[in-house]
Amino acid sequence: MDTPETFHPGNTATALLSKIGSGCADADFARAVHAAADRAAQTKKRAKVVLTVEVDPRNEVGSLVLTATVEARLPKLPMPSTQFHQGPAGELLDQRDFLMGGGRDESAIKPLPAASSTSGRMSVARTPAPAPLADAPTIAPLRAGKDAAAGKE
Repeated sequence: MDTPETFHPGNTATALLSKIGSGCADADFARAVHAAADRAAQTKKRAKVVLTVEVDPRNEVGSLVLTATVEARLPKLPMPSTQFHQGPAGELLDQRDFLMGGGRDESAIKPLPAASSTSGRMSVARTPAPAPLADAPTIAPLRAGKDAAAGKE
């Protein structure tokens, strides 16, 4: 470990990561941390990002080659699943079909014949007309004039 006297201020982790691979190591590390944070929030489990920097001395030219690898260990997402019920004929029904009464039975649906249209629009299946309303009270016209208060016309 370097003592403070031999440590150069230009050798910070941020500066070195931005130079390794022309900034690729820095970008890979940032992406891995972002993916780990997202996955940890989704699964409520721990994620891990490992940054490894290898230093390879090149004695023949007197240089050092730094290689950075980023490894993200993310928790797995749960596999998609659906609850099924067995229908009366042995078919598998999802929750919606099970609650609707045993699956889709197209033979039970009998649409009414379409009404003829004179407007040129497509015909629409008829629905049964609603029952007539009970006898509605008749509305008497308002009387106006000087004798309206006396009940005369």
